[in-house]
Amino acid sequence: MEYHNFDLWVEARTAAGFPLRANSETQGTAKGLMTLDPASTVVRDYLQKLEDWETDEAFLRDFGIFLYEALFTGDIESLFQLSLGEVISQEERGLRIRLRIDPPAIAALPWEYTYTPKQKYFLGASRKTPLTRYLEVFQPIRGLKTALPLKVLVAIPSGSGLDTGKEKGILTEALGRLGDAVQLRFLEGQVTRSTVGDALLEERYHVFHFIGHGTFEDGQGYLIFNGEDGDEEDLISDEVFARFFLDEPSMKLVLLNACEGARVSSSQAMVGMAPRLVERGIPAVIAHQYPVADQAAIRFAREFYRSLCVGTEAGHVDAAVAHARNQLSIHFSGDRSLGTPVLFMRAPNGLIFDLPPAPAPAVAPSPGVAKPPLSDEERRHLENLLAVHERNRRVLEEQVAAMGAFAPPYMKTQLEDEVAAIKGIREKLGLS
Repeated sequence: MEYHNFDLWVEARTAAGFPLRANSETQGTAKGLMTLDPASTVVRDYLQKLEDWETDEAFLRDFGIFLYEALFTGDIESLFQLSLGEVISQEERGLRIRLRIDPPAIAALPWEYTYTPKQKYFLGASRKTPLTRYLEVFQPIRGLKTALPLKVLVAIPSGSGLDTGKEKGILTEALGRLGDAVQLRFLEGQVTRSTVGDALLEERYHVFHFIGHGTFEDGQGYLIFNGEDGDEEDLISDEVFARFFLDEPSMKLVLLNACEGARVSSSQAMVGMAPRLVERGIPAVIAHQYPVADQAAIRFAREFYRSLCVGTEAGHVDAAVAHARNQLSIHFSGDRSLGTPVLFMRAPNGLIFDLPPAPAPAVAPSPGVAKPPLSDEERRHLENLLAVHERNRRVLEEQVAAMGAFAPPYMKTQLEDEVAAIKGIREKLGLS
């Protein structure tokens, strides 16, 4: 699917409210004002019902419309409807909604439940309108061309009480559809800091999947691992956990099946497990902002990985999340599950792996016959790749220029690799 971006900024509070800015890739810009008070009784009541699992279809729609009307106001709503109208009737086009929210109290609200009253659906539960928390991080996204097998490291600390055996089976089944193209490694039982550190030292992984418990205390996110010396729990903070991936350029995705892994501080920006990992360079992180039932977590894992690895939008994390959310809304109608998974990403077009759809059977061309043209799907895939590599090139050029003679050789080599990749893709697209 060909996506256009719709970026929406929420800025620091003024006396009148929270200023809004929107930019549509095809329809221009607009400004607005959010007058929502995140501490109001109305907001607190909505959030309390979510916390207490007191939801049904009517409640979720009402809350979703409330969020929509707070975010899409005045000219911004008009701009959004124009942008959406441009793609809604075309089968292979979509609108990617990238939320860029600065005020922590606003970022802490569950925007994944946003419901459009005109089109009558949850925006984040459709591949037409994937909704993400977008963070601008000044780093290239390297290693898109992933050497198979795709390597997934799954950590399952003991003592969680979750149905970990069933989710392990679902992961094996979901990723097993790729056959030899995927390799799963499970860390089970006594999973400690040393266990994870050793595994990452022994092998390069592309995905880290955590199944266990998380918590958010005193403005800080934690994952619960096993202690090094016995049965005690080891709470690992977001800051410390991010250090596991500091020197892991192959790691493109972290999925946290842990309660409150997506929750961010309402008083301090970028505090929370998922956004902290993106800030440290992981292209995409998926986590839960509310405790999630085992069956919903299992369903999400199944649908997400299948879409990411074998779907028509293979390699696109935002489209895969949207598909999985929609399946949650189908299998758990009226439940809060559909808005529980949150995607934080820094990949501009959602592409984190170069996993193109399987090509049609090769047919040797007859002598003198031109090579068949690219299919629409192949062309879209190459155009998405080109956009990421060109962004990488710009970032690296700026870094090399800023460092001058002190730029390390490896950075210059990375830049040369990006230039070569761009050249190869442009040739495939028939561009000069």
